[in-house]
Amino acid sequence: LGIALLVAAAAAATAYLLLERLLPGTAGLMANVKDFGVVSLPMNSLFAGLLLLPMTLAIGMTYPLAVRVLARDAADAAPASARVYAWNTVGAIVGSLAAGFVLIPLLRYEGAIRIAVWTSAALGIVALWVLIRPTRWACRVAVVASVVAIAGCAFFWPQPPMKLLVTSPLNVGTTERVLYYDIGRSASVVMLAQDGGLALRTNGLPEALMDGPGSLPRFSGEFWLSPLAVIARPDARDMLIVGFGGGVVVEGVPPSVQKIDVIELEPEVIAANQATAHMRRRNPLNDPRVNVILNDARGALRLTNHRYDAIVSQPSHPWTAGASHLYTREFMQLAHDHLTRDGVFVQWMNVIFMDEGLLRSLTATLLSVFPEVRVYRPDPNTIVFLASDAPLNLEVELARTGLPVRAAPLHYARYGINNTEDLVAALVLDVEGARRLAVGSPLITDDENRIATSSVFEKGRGMNGESSGRLLAGFDPLQRADSVVYRELRDKLSFPYLVRRNGVFSMLDPSLTDRTLRVAHFLGKTGDGEYARAFTYRLRHEFPRASQYLRLAIDDYPLEDSLKLEFLKSSFGPLANGTATPESAELAAQLDDMAKFVIQTARHAARGEWKEVAAADARLAEIRWTHEWYAEVVEMRVNWRIRISQNRRRFGDEALSLIDRTAIMSPTLGLYGLRARSGFVAERSDVVIESVYNYVKLSENMARSGMIEPKAVQTDAVALRRLLDETRTMAGVNYERLAEVRRMVDRIPPP
Repeated sequence: LGIALLVAAAAAATAYLLLERLLPGTAGLMANVKDFGVVSLPMNSLFAGLLLLPMTLAIGMTYPLAVRVLARDAADAAPASARVYAWNTVGAIVGSLAAGFVLIPLLRYEGAIRIAVWTSAALGIVALWVLIRPTRWACRVAVVASVVAIAGCAFFWPQPPMKLLVTSPLNVGTTERVLYYDIGRSASVVMLAQDGGLALRTNGLPEALMDGPGSLPRFSGEFWLSPLAVIARPDARDMLIVGFGGGVVVEGVPPSVQKIDVIELEPEVIAANQATAHMRRRNPLNDPRVNVILNDARGALRLTNHRYDAIVSQPSHPWTAGASHLYTREFMQLAHDHLTRDGVFVQWMNVIFMDEGLLRSLTATLLSVFPEVRVYRPDPNTIVFLASDAPLNLEVELARTGLPVRAAPLHYARYGINNTEDLVAALVLDVEGARRLAVGSPLITDDENRIATSSVFEKGRGMNGESSGRLLAGFDPLQRADSVVYRELRDKLSFPYLVRRNGVFSMLDPSLTDRTLRVAHFLGKTGDGEYARAFTYRLRHEFPRASQYLRLAIDDYPLEDSLKLEFLKSSFGPLANGTATPESAELAAQLDDMAKFVIQTARHAARGEWKEVAAADARLAEIRWTHEWYAEVVEMRVNWRIRISQNRRRFGDEALSLIDRTAIMSPTLGLYGLRARSGFVAERSDVVIESVYNYVKLSENMARSGMIEPKAVQTDAVALRRLLDETRTMAGVNYERLAEVRRMVDRIPPP
């Protein structure tokens, strides 16, 4: 028995140490399958089995050996077995509770394995000397085993399993630097440095990405959760958020909301956010409106009678133990019972975790609780459900009043919401479409939680952007002639902007090209319809054909400036420097006064007459967000600010604000380069570093895809190195990150 306990200790220590060295690069028990001719074996499963087998055998031996020690003879075997079994059960219960709730949270993985190995070794040594037969050979064995065990324990001081901590079941990156690590009662929590920002993982699962102080703004569908709730109910003042995560949903709560309760299951998630708060752009925990409640969401709601204007639910991945019960009808009913009469419920989901059946069932489950359900897809992979007892007419009300976006435009713009068209582009199911999608689908309940037990993601049967887009196409308001888009909003929307907005993610979701073509069909033979048809060719990368179609459409609809502006977009530079073709110059002369003013200002910019450009800034600021040349106007407004010699920091900050609002939906190399220079003018080293980082990433991707010549990237690298070198002298430089980005630039060969 003593030897078995010592072997178990040695096997456990060996397994822990080998795990870090031999951990497979790809997660999943059925991953890394190798064909040996006669049989194919999943190497990950084989690795796990071989790693645990010695320890399992040694621990398994302790039960029969303990029975043998206690049983005096054969007749005593049954009572001895019962006693050992009973104490084994007690030990299993007490041990698992102590390990899960005390030992591992208190000592973390490295401390817990150390205590486990030491305890097993100590028990083995005691058993050896208590049960030993007093023979010379046995005593020698006991002495040697005891000395080896004590020496092994003395030298067994394992380190945190860093490689294991950054390994994810979703097979995301494993090279990030660990900034914070701890073990809570429900999950391991890790905060990583990633792409100049932060990444939160629990039990290896990615939960959130948070921007660093100098990070470029990112578009992500999860950012829409709290803004969408307030757009649905502009008078909402009291909001509940289920799941703190990285706090990005809390960050997105509009300023009109006065009180925010946040329920978080794992205290270590809050601790991780607090420990790294200085490394992010905004710290939601500093928001005086926020009240964090540490509890399970269902338990917390049962302890209060308070009713909220909005409840936003973004728990962890739907198959995890702490979150799976937050996707069922029972939880939705509980949330419903804690909403005000016209309150809204918002639910997040990622399409990769669902197949068609689960999407239909989740929609049906919401409709079984709320009569009004809408579904938005802000990006190809993110689904946002919006539900209420009262009618949901977001787009109509926003088009009519402009509220709440008009009251805090910069806040909503931060998440890619600037106008009604942005909402319409994301809307994939109105109430009628949701009901049609859900017909006949089984509900997701506590007793039949199909979303928790489903193997859709594990077996790779989840949807992607394109498959989900094609599934929803038949119910999509933009692809239905009888929808509110064409019935009530036809004359209130800028359809040219809408089709451009719809095409932002066409590289990730080719179904958006077909969506644009359907919009063109419903718009019919109109200027907007022809614009949409021409833009379809552009989405298919048939650029000459798109230009030809636009030119023909201009002849048919000579009063439609949107067609001329789009056609002339590729000629904006020649129009500015006086090298435009006669045809382009003739069309430019037919534009409205504002467009002509933009061209005139562009000519000043081309000649380096920045005082004249600065003088034109007030009028340039009047250009609508939906204007075809908005990005070009922003570049001019930025350029004069970073070239002026007075109040450089103030103008640099203004330039950054202009760029960040534009780049979130229309990222270009030009804007990234301007952002790096604006950061330098504003004396923001973090902005310079992260802008250069993103510039290099985007330019390399474009070069690989053939969109730009590799030589252009090499030429740009020279200027980027110079800019980074000049940044070293700024105050507050993060030299570690600067060196990391500089190494990235240095990998680009010289021109």
